[in-house]
Amino acid sequence: MVRTSVRVLLVEDNDHDAEIVKRMLGKYTAVNYVLERVRSTAECLDRMAVVPFDLLLLDYSLPGEDGLSFLRRLNSDGDQPPVIMLTGWGDGRVAAEAMHSGAYDYFPKNAINSQILAHAIHQALENYRWGREEKRLRQELERLAITDELTAVFNRRYMAQALERECNRARRYRRELACLMIDLDDFKTYNDIHGHLVGDVALKQVAAMISQCVRETDVVVRFGGEEFVVIMPEANQSAAMLAAERICDSIAGQGLAVGDGAVAITVSIGACTSNDDHEITPDTMLACADRNLRQAKIEGKNRVRGQPPRPAAAM
Repeated sequence: MVRTSVRVLLVEDNDHDAEIVKRMLGKYTAVNYVLERVRSTAECLDRMAVVPFDLLLLDYSLPGEDGLSFLRRLNSDGDQPPVIMLTGWGDGRVAAEAMHSGAYDYFPKNAINSQILAHAIHQALENYRWGREEKRLRQELERLAITDELTAVFNRRYMAQALERECNRARRYRRELACLMIDLDDFKTYNDIHGHLVGDVALKQVAAMISQCVRETDVVVRFGGEEFVVIMPEANQSAAMLAAERICDSIAGQGLAVGDGAVAITVSIGACTSNDDHEITPDTMLACADRNLRQAKIEGKNRVRGQPPRPAAAM
């Protein structure tokens, strides 16, 4: 039977205490503990920069920086291996501070033996794995809550937050902001002829091509049905129109493979950009982009039209 290997870094300045820990782990033969020892927190960081340790055994009393201060600093740097703190004496206050600072366990050195230490390491590693998995699942749920299931771009729920944020920023700092509204031409007819499964493929392909044609800072959203929105922070009229034309030409130039042939896909795009004379809001930006989109449809589809929002009516 192959034993599990666990790479442990012991941060301990006392040679006698370090030797005791080494013997304890050596007695527990169910696990292959690969133990390294350093004498200071500075050495600890140096070793962690080059070796992926599974766990740290951290002495409380260290030269230069005590274990608690180091533990807080370590946890502030993001994802770090679990830490078990060891002290030369029992102190309830230190124990509470250690756990509050992120230690997975805490032991006075005179209160542990091989079995207790091995069990504590096993439990800390299990809790660490569960914590990472819980964090991953939580992040995945958060991602799914703002992502369109079919196309994998952002959904309308996220768009409301993003557009509100960018409109506020554009007003406050007098920054430029652009918004594109994109609609697949004759998509209902397309679905009737080729079926909804092929239509879904078309939507995914269009979403991917839109994402490829815009900047990383732009927000691509499935607005609903066959409509997409792109929020473009710091983009003026020229930049917005250039991006819209690039999207339009790219999609028109690449047909969708259906059976042995290819089917043409085109889009119409309405572009809207903010201006210094208008107090932009999400509603005015979307209404402006939608109005320009309708104009593109009226003029024959497969094209881009864009004007800034209309000024507010005089009272």
